[in-house]
Amino acid sequence: STSQPFCSVQRGINKLNAGDTLLIRNGKYRERVVSKRSGAIDARIVIRGESRDKVILDGGCKRFPCRESLFPGSDGDADGLVVQGHDYMTIQNLTVQNTLTSGIYAINTRGLALENLVVKRTGMSGINIYDSKGPTIRKNRVTRSNLGIRYTDGDTGSPEESITIVNTSDFDVSYNRLHDSL
Repeated sequence: STSQPFCSVQRGINKLNAGDTLLIRNGKYRERVVSKRSGAIDARIVIRGESRDKVILDGGCKRFPCRESLFPGSDGDADGLVVQGHDYMTIQNLTVQNTLTSGIYAINTRGLALENLVVKRTGMSGINIYDSKGPTIRKNRVTRSNLGIRYTDGDTGSPEESITIVNTSDFDVSYNRLHDSL
C-alpha cells in the first residue's frame, strides 16, 4: 500500500498472484528483478512503473564493456529484469539500465507484454526473448545496447540485436524506437 510500501521491487514481485498489479513508485532501484509466478489468460500479473522515466531498475554497470567480476556468482548472467517460465504478465512504464547482459530477458513464457519501457546501457541485447509464445513488444525505446562485457576469462562476448527474438512464435513487435546501439 502507499502507507506501507515494500522495501524492494523484488519483494513486491514475490507477493504477486494472478490478477494482481504492482505499482512501482518513482525512484532508482539497484536490484535485479526475477518473476516468481504466472498470471492467467483472464487475470494477468501487471508490473507498472509510476512514470517510465522516473522508475529506474539499475544494474550497476558504470562503464562498458562492463566487467563480469563486478557481479560475483553471476556466471556471466546479470540481466536487469528476468521472466522465466511465467505466463500472462504485462510489464510497463519503467526504465531498465546499466546491466551486464540484457536489460530484459524472457524465456519459456506465454503472453508476455512489454510496453512503454526504456532499456538503455546494456552489455548485450536490450530485450531478449527465447522459446516463448505470443509476446508483445510495443512502444519501447532501446538505446545504447550491446556495449560489451569483459568476462573473467578475457572473452568479450559477441554483439547481439537491440531486440532479440529466438525460437518464438506469434509475436507482435511494433512501434519501438531503437537507436545508438552497437
